[in-house]
Amino acid sequence: MYDTIVVPVDGSAPAQAAAETAVQLADTFDADVSLLAVVEPSDSSPTESLPDAPGRDDLSSQWLQALDRAAATASKADVPCETAIESGVAHTEIAAHADRVGADLVAMGTHGRTGIDRLLLGSVTERTLRTLEIPVLTIPGVEAAGADIDDIVVPTDGSPGSERAAEHACAVADAYDATVHALAVVDVQSLAAVSEGGVAISDLVSSLEAQREHHVEAVCERAEARGVPCESAVVEGTPQTAIRDYADDRDADLIAMGTHGREGVKRLFLGSVTERTVRESEVPVLAAPLAE
Repeated sequence: MYDTIVVPVDGSAPAQAAAETAVQLADTFDADVSLLAVVEPSDSSPTESLPDAPGRDDLSSQWLQALDRAAATASKADVPCETAIESGVAHTEIAAHADRVGADLVAMGTHGRTGIDRLLLGSVTERTLRTLEIPVLTIPGVEAAGADIDDIVVPTDGSPGSERAAEHACAVADAYDATVHALAVVDVQSLAAVSEGGVAISDLVSSLEAQREHHVEAVCERAEARGVPCESAVVEGTPQTAIRDYADDRDADLIAMGTHGREGVKRLFLGSVTERTVRESEVPVLAAPLAE
């Protein structure tokens, strides 16, 4: 499933946590890790002259320390690792680097440095989620770094994005002997807002519940075809809250979901809800795009 994992680093704790998690995944999947530091123009002091292709001597020690610390994590696990430094707009350089090295996963923290010392993470994570054409694994903090994966929640609405996420979840579950939990959420509040006269909310809910049962069954069929145990549930509630609560109740180690879901009345929760889940989740979130 994974051959090369790109990890943007900026010296922050979440970035190092992402590196530790990426190394664990790389060790499990026999993959390589590619560490990337991106120097944006705003990160250079007024007295610094940033060349087009910066070398190690042109950068402050914090960049080198961030790369060296992450590289040491890979070396300790005997995981092949390379490092690179680029200058430019962070999310653009991340995408370009991932394309250059043929990456099939990017692992990054959800929050980076702020203020003068901000390097690349935080809002850049969300931009990367919106633009990258390969999955992005977000790590919320040091508590989630390199944790064993026993339970994976897969929110689904039957869209291609959620199907792609289920594919990745099943592969990870297979590698870690984990259980997949297929979850569908019926957003009753949104249904009430968009329902037209003459259509009973109860009828809409019943129809969607039946549809969502089919969606979670499809995820479990995919899991069971790989010999991965699967549990399913259809619940009512606000999507991101329901996802978070379900993951908390099952002490989940990973949430895998698509970056885009269904549109209009049929849209259940994916797309913008993925970004909200990434911001609020206390466990890693693997966000899969429509195309890879």
